[in-house]
Amino acid sequence: MSEEKIAQHTENAFHIIGNKEKKWKEKIKEFLYEIIIIVFAVSVTLWFHNWNDRMHEKEMEKNFLIGIKNNLKTDTASLHYSIQFLKKPIAYYENVLKQINTKTINAAYIDDNSGQLINDLYFTHDNGLFESFKSAGNLRLIENEKLLSEITSLYTASYPFVENHEADVFKEREEEYSKYIGAKYGMDSLWNSKIAAHINEPEIRFHIQKYAIYLNAMNDHRENLINGIVSVINSINKELNDRFNIKDEEEKTKH
Repeated sequence: MSEEKIAQHTENAFHIIGNKEKKWKEKIKEFLYEIIIIVFAVSVTLWFHNWNDRMHEKEMEKNFLIGIKNNLKTDTASLHYSIQFLKKPIAYYENVLKQINTKTINAAYIDDNSGQLINDLYFTHDNGLFESFKSAGNLRLIENEKLLSEITSLYTASYPFVENHEADVFKEREEEYSKYIGAKYGMDSLWNSKIAAHINEPEIRFHIQKYAIYLNAMNDHRENLINGIVSVINSINKELNDRFNIKDEEEKTKH
């Protein structure tokens, strides 16, 4: 019932009370009738508004989960690419270390590929959807508390850990390279430095040993993050299927 109709019945109720031509028994009967109509109308209106709000919130929840899932798939692809990219400098470090340890120095290989000493690729991700949903106070719309905890942990703990760790490692690596290699031996247009003749200097040898370990650890962190992301994607797929009857498109193509 519209607000105008409710107002009309309210007016009728007051008009009945003030009607001096009717007996009190008749007034009370008609007054109660109008009150019942008003209470029923208000209850139905409130129920409809609440139902409409809940449907809207449910749609927001669904769209958020779909959006986050798509973002996580993009992040997974980016992480896989970053891991493959970082394998090049790792291979260089390990190869040079092997040459140092076996005293079989290949000067051409060391110098011509020394650009790997500053070759890097930071992992970044877009957390705009999560932050905007969170800032609007809409995380409460996620009914599955376990799923909410998984998503929140991913965006507030796992992602920042990997990003901050990589930023620290790459910054320190660049500073040490500039101090012990770049400033001493320069760099050509291909970012290579003539370091083969100085490969046994303690600073250079330690630099290579250190970042062979650090970059391998970095890739391990990326692999762990991928595992965490995949777990959250699976949880989101289950929630979308169970509550919204939405199956993952990749699963559909398998059947």
